[in-house]
Amino acid sequence: MRKLEKGKVLIEIAFRKGPFKMFLAFAKEKGIRYVGEIDMAALEEFSQKKGVGSVKMFSVIERLAGPLDYIQEELFPERDIKNK
Repeated sequence: MRKLEKGKVLIEIAFRKGPFKMFLAFAKEKGIRYVGEIDMAALEEFSQKKGVGSVKMFSVIERLAGPLDYIQEELFPERDIKNK
């Protein structure tokens, strides 16, 4: 079983559950498709948007740092994974 790095997972897959509707819209607006494309500048810009407070930011940061460390590739359709 091969492990997949979280940076190669689509944003809409990694952030599909929970309070991430605003973050998903922001990522789409900015053309961010994969988790690995999220950088500090994007997080800073998102934090400045109206309606984004500390709870939403914490949720996004926690998701980035937390349970997606490594994901079993077999759990996702191939079209949702960025090829090397």
